[in-house]
Amino acid sequence: MISFFAPPGNEGHSFTLSQDTWKDLELGILASQLKTIPLPSSLIRIYLETLETDSEVILWKQNNLKFLLDSPEILKSLGKMTQDWIYLKESVTSSSLPPLKKVLRRLGELETWVKVVRGLLKIFESNKAECVGAWKEVKKLAELTSQGKDFIQLAEVLPTLCSGIQGIQGVSIGINLNHALEPVGAVLLTIESERFQGKRSGVLGRLFQNSDQPLGDLHHPPYKTLQVANQTIIQDPEEFGYAVNPKSLPLFRDLEEILKKTAMEMDKTLSKFSHLEIERWRNMAQEITLLVGSASLLQSWKEKGLPLVFPSIIPQEENKTQVDGMYHLPLWLKCPHGSEVVPQNMDWGDEGRVHVITGPNSGGKTIYLQNLGWAQFFAQLGWPLPAEKAWVSPAKSIGTHFQKEEETGRSAGSFGEEVARLKHIFTELKPGGVVLMNESLSGTNAMESYAIACDLMKAFRVKGARVGFTTHLHELAREVDELNQETPGPSKIASLVAQPGSFKVVFGPPSGRSQAREIAALHGLSFEQLCERP
Repeated sequence: MISFFAPPGNEGHSFTLSQDTWKDLELGILASQLKTIPLPSSLIRIYLETLETDSEVILWKQNNLKFLLDSPEILKSLGKMTQDWIYLKESVTSSSLPPLKKVLRRLGELETWVKVVRGLLKIFESNKAECVGAWKEVKKLAELTSQGKDFIQLAEVLPTLCSGIQGIQGVSIGINLNHALEPVGAVLLTIESERFQGKRSGVLGRLFQNSDQPLGDLHHPPYKTLQVANQTIIQDPEEFGYAVNPKSLPLFRDLEEILKKTAMEMDKTLSKFSHLEIERWRNMAQEITLLVGSASLLQSWKEKGLPLVFPSIIPQEENKTQVDGMYHLPLWLKCPHGSEVVPQNMDWGDEGRVHVITGPNSGGKTIYLQNLGWAQFFAQLGWPLPAEKAWVSPAKSIGTHFQKEEETGRSAGSFGEEVARLKHIFTELKPGGVVLMNESLSGTNAMESYAIACDLMKAFRVKGARVGFTTHLHELAREVDELNQETPGPSKIASLVAQPGSFKVVFGPPSGRSQAREIAALHGLSFEQLCERP
């Protein structure tokens, strides 16, 4: 089986992002950008929230996506085939279908399959780009399939079969009459490729030669009607159907039986091709649709000026994430051409893996924190980052705790619930995992927050986690050296500070000596805020 999301013999190891992390990082913005992909939104959500931890699998996904971005003509041509892939994916012929519908479904399936195989061959032959990864295997499969005796035979008979079915527009029926001109029998004479329009010929034509009106239809089911202003409007049966099921009428029921026999004869012809391996192509349809849709979106960002770079995937043991010139995607999408977005540099490595981030509100702390999460997300999804350069170690878990309101006057919620959630995040944390905390522990007094935060940072150090913690606890940031001395561990605790006006976050001691007023303002209790209240 060919997969674009896992190399042969390696199914990889993945985990699913939590609902909280999905919301905290604003990943729903990306899902909305992919809504043009003609797949259920639930499948797109699963695709986005399932992150890979195996480096080999991530590189495989990268290569398959990069091939499309490096070959825009191939990407464009594959995009035109999307509906064919979707039809192939959904055209499973059920044995419970009526004979005629079963034949039509199978015929459509075979026709689409031949179209897909030939389409891929044409795309690969007209573009000289060297295929890599799964695309290389797909090209080989298309070549072998097209050279097969059964495929060649099918391609030859399909036009005749399709034109035969698609060309049926009516049937001519011969009706025998007795001496009193009463019908005593009928027989199907021919299948017609055009609809009957009431043309006159023979005796009836001579009898009514002075009239321009057609004789009328022999029979049809009752039409649906609509009463509007005391007028009866006949509704078009092509759009609204008939008032009764045509199959309930004897004439049409008999015709269905005749057409059923025709379908059974055609089914015998199609059964010769029942052994063809269409299923392996059907299995690829969903992944190709997701991949082509993703590449098309990335290409559109690139054309709008967003830099994209596939990160170098480094071993998990190095436990690092380093990104130069990272753009905050949600903010970039909101700004015209992204001109107002300031790119940030990030370094989770030997200088510090547990980041205690302080600085003024609206100084870029939350943007930096989300960028850490987006960098890890994009890398483990197999996508390029909106950045200049990047090196990323896969994480086995990503946990987030963001206060839901960052503006002044927010409600921090129950402190007990907050602590319980933090405990759950720590329990789920894997060695080398990622934790992002935005103003956590603000729901209690500064002394309690400081004590709990110290224990958390030291525990993260021992666990070897990569952590980003934005906080107004300046004392915590100031004492990172003491915390490192107290507790040995692979993850060094470091202080970072948001620089006012630049929206950049850099390593350095916190500015200011007390966080009390900032915490008060965070809860709407500054002097100015109190005076504003009625």
